[in-house]
Amino acid sequence: MKRNLAIFLTVLTFFCFIRKVEAQNFLEKSFVIGFSDNANNQVAYINIPKALPVFGTIEIQITGGYNSELNRGVLTKNIDIVYQGWPDSFLDQRSEISNARDPLANQWHIGDFNPATSQIPIYHLVSSGNEINVKVKFHLINSGTIDAFKTGLTVSQPTTYASGAVRSYKYFNDSKIGIGTSSPEHRLDIVGTLRAHEILVNTQKTADFVFEPDYDLQNLEVVKDYVKKNKHLPGIQSAKEMEKDGINVGQFQIDLLQKIEELTLHLIEKNEEIKALHSEVKDLKSDVMDLRKQRK
Repeated sequence: MKRNLAIFLTVLTFFCFIRKVEAQNFLEKSFVIGFSDNANNQVAYINIPKALPVFGTIEIQITGGYNSELNRGVLTKNIDIVYQGWPDSFLDQRSEISNARDPLANQWHIGDFNPATSQIPIYHLVSSGNEINVKVKFHLINSGTIDAFKTGLTVSQPTTYASGAVRSYKYFNDSKIGIGTSSPEHRLDIVGTLRAHEILVNTQKTADFVFEPDYDLQNLEVVKDYVKKNKHLPGIQSAKEMEKDGINVGQFQIDLLQKIEELTLHLIEKNEEIKALHSEVKDLKSDVMDLRKQRK
């Protein structure tokens, strides 16, 4: 029984050791930094040990509380990086902001990795003094550098530097995002209802060319024949096309505006014709009255 227990403990210890070795590809370290009150353009730097390859992901998270100003919230930046360890070596990095909660996100900005200094800056965007906790998490391919990062990873005390940095907002670098679908076909695919109080659509196309003197306005007889044959307005998708391909909202609004402007021109034209007819009718009435007077 004792022998079996000893074997069990040995095997358990071995697996724990393996798990520990595997975990050396990860590192998490946190720091508390104090920024002075009434001081503009302050910056602190995350110092990454030099001459070490960095292949993987760096996550930097800032959180705070209250000192001279309410500093509640979280700012998190993820940097995917391939860096060979020296300034002129290959560097490829791409980042995204996965959390940017106010009011903290209004007061801080996390910069990108600078290979010349092997640093990542943290910019203070306001002058009020506050303490922040900075958590740095590495997930790397090369486990051999983890020990060096454990001892060499530091954060500097704040210094003054006018960076021009601005507030960061949450953003993603995904080529496509699906909500309610696991197979999005566009940058953002939503299967379900989208609710918004306002929607602003950027467009390069306008419809005011309709009011240019040389615009070829189709007469109503041509439009009548087209509608009778095709069952939709010229320049507007058919119902089948809409059902198959959907509607480009920005483009469709401009197309509808073009039709409204064409309709306005037709109304103006018909109004002139009506005014002319009224004038003719008035003249005819006057002639009739004159004839009646002459007969008397």
